[in-house]
Amino acid sequence: AKLLGMQDDIGRVKQGHFADLVAVEGDPLADIDVAISKVKSVMKGGEVVVTR
Repeated sequence: AKLLGMQDDIGRVKQGHFADLVAVEGDPLADIDVAISKVKSVMKGGEVVVTR
């Protein structure tokens, strides 16, 4: 973010920053299927786009 000169908008999970996040139930490092089949929430550009 700093290299792009965008440290005031991206690079942190913080109110007012943009974020692309995926929350899953389980450990996707232990079971990659969790990353597809157990998605609970998705944020894109700081907005929640999926909630299950």
